[in-house]
Amino acid sequence: MAANNTTSMMSNLSTTTPFDISVYTCSHVGLLLPAISEYTWSKSVRIFLYLIGMLWCFLGVAILADVFMCSIEKITSKTAKVRVPDANESSGFRILRVKVWNNTVANLSLLALGTSAPEILLSCIEIIFNNFEAGELGPSTIVGSAAFNLLVISGICIVCIPDGEVRRVKSMKVFAVTSFCCIWAYVWLIIVLIVWTPNIVTIEEAVLTLLMFPALILVAYVADRGFCLKKKELEHEQPSMVGFKMHAEKGDEESQALDKDSDDEDNAEIMRLCKELGHDVKDEGLPPEEAAQMAARKMTMDQSHDHLWYRINATRTFGGRKKLIPRVLGTFQEIYDHIQTPEEERGDLAVTKKKDHSEGGTRAVVEFTAAETAVLESEKRVRIGIRRHGKVGIPCTVRIETLNGTAVAHEDYIPFDQEVKFAENEELRQVYIEIVDDNEWEPDEFFFVKLHVPKTDSGEEQHVSLGNMAITQVIIINDDEPGKLEFQKPSIIAQESGRKVRVPVVRTGGADGHVSVKWSTKDISAVSGADYEGSEGELKFDHGETIKTIDIVIHDSKKKERDESFQITLGECDGGAVLGKITKTIVTIVIDEEFNGLVSRIMNLTKANMDALQIEESSYPAQFVEALNVNGGDLQGATVLDYIMHFMTFFWKVCKKIFQSKKQLTNNE
Repeated sequence: MAANNTTSMMSNLSTTTPFDISVYTCSHVGLLLPAISEYTWSKSVRIFLYLIGMLWCFLGVAILADVFMCSIEKITSKTAKVRVPDANESSGFRILRVKVWNNTVANLSLLALGTSAPEILLSCIEIIFNNFEAGELGPSTIVGSAAFNLLVISGICIVCIPDGEVRRVKSMKVFAVTSFCCIWAYVWLIIVLIVWTPNIVTIEEAVLTLLMFPALILVAYVADRGFCLKKKELEHEQPSMVGFKMHAEKGDEESQALDKDSDDEDNAEIMRLCKELGHDVKDEGLPPEEAAQMAARKMTMDQSHDHLWYRINATRTFGGRKKLIPRVLGTFQEIYDHIQTPEEERGDLAVTKKKDHSEGGTRAVVEFTAAETAVLESEKRVRIGIRRHGKVGIPCTVRIETLNGTAVAHEDYIPFDQEVKFAENEELRQVYIEIVDDNEWEPDEFFFVKLHVPKTDSGEEQHVSLGNMAITQVIIINDDEPGKLEFQKPSIIAQESGRKVRVPVVRTGGADGHVSVKWSTKDISAVSGADYEGSEGELKFDHGETIKTIDIVIHDSKKKERDESFQITLGECDGGAVLGKITKTIVTIVIDEEFNGLVSRIMNLTKANMDALQIEESSYPAQFVEALNVNGGDLQGATVLDYIMHFMTFFWKVCKKIFQSKKQLTNNE
């Protein structure tokens, strides 16, 4: 009968397109194929074309189902505001956002329906058009998908756990319920199709099967809430207060609460991120727009999401559409990795990152070993150290020349202008500059030594860069005293955005021998631990050293409204040195209005980016424009894969926007 139907249908088709159907070997005709005379082509060609067509249709199904999945995610992520007693608040309570839907119920109902919608719809279509007889796709697709999720997906999730990390089942009771029901589903199929009514599903069996679904949800919900636990077990399992962020192993109730306690803490976290990135904007040349993208990505990744959210993002990735997680450009990946690292693992964040003069290790970097060197006039020569780092496996040449300061060439020192060559893997060189020792008393004098990078003999540029200390100062001291130690200035201004302040201590009237001085900080209007990192210590000067710095960490206070100050005092000296006149200095921490304006701009851009990353769609014209552009219009963050997938799915994206009905968004309050 099937063969006669096939012959009749193919004969009708041959009235418009003549071809021989005798070689057609399929037992029946599909809904779409054969479309033309492709059945006469070789099997390898048809297999390739049919595979491409099938994958293209799969992309279309995923894109068209995106609206359905987004709607479900919108429903299950709905939150409500609740009041929680808090003695630390002036009102006696604090307002938290709590999920309306229980996570277990949402995962087993709407989220499961959304992810399995294509299989369910395919089975329904097939059984309706097949006189309510099981076809070759519908039931097999559902059972096969369930087996795939149980075996393959679970295995991949276990294998993909990085080394050294641990993943735990959040609620073993819910896991036990769903695991039992998963195995029971296959046992129930055997009972229905083999034991009770072989090869037939009766109405009673279908209704009973359907009722097992709400029963599963109810039992899982009871297990999740711990209604059947004893009182002691319940107190042990549940946290004392609903809504606060806790570790997963402490209980299941916190899954109902959002990651952040309140909108104020969300804003505080955004402010902290934007201030940290603001330093990179100033110091590293990071564009404010890219800083806002990083902050939005960090905030998005720190929030908790259900598996449907990740599925939607994956679907949009393979469709060349705008993603829910913004992409960080490779140029700034190091900065993003830095803010991703937990604060306790970063080390001293107050130290501003230095510019990489080696350009990723591709160039040699040459600089002096010290920014300032002192020499006694009686020593008759001074040693200048030059170091090389970065790419040290190549030979290079630098030129060194002296420049007059208060010291004059030939009168106080012998001018120096020579080339210094570094051999392969040589990192340190030294040069000596002659000092003129006369019998006349003179105050301390100084001159400068400067580095240059000459061209090669052939006129080519060397792969060499100068470091931060490309100029050093040489101070000629006229006596052999250990010297006096004092602050360079009686007061210092420090910007709160500077992360730290360096307070210089100078050694005058001599630089002979090793000396040291103790120092300590004292609060004035600034508070140690809140506005700055108060401390005490000992500053040591080696022979010939004339300047050292005390580094104090500055805390960037969120609520600072006025300038604040603290004092640093020099104490007991050792090594024969004595204190000078300026033994105390006041450090004033001032508000950096320019930096605060930059942070405000980054915050506004971050909030705009986070709004744009929401799953719910924008206005209909904006949606249509987004569908016509690669990566939703974000061309800077688009990859080659985004361009390829955009052109492959362009038809489906346009169809989705044309036929998509205007949806009503609920008020997520």
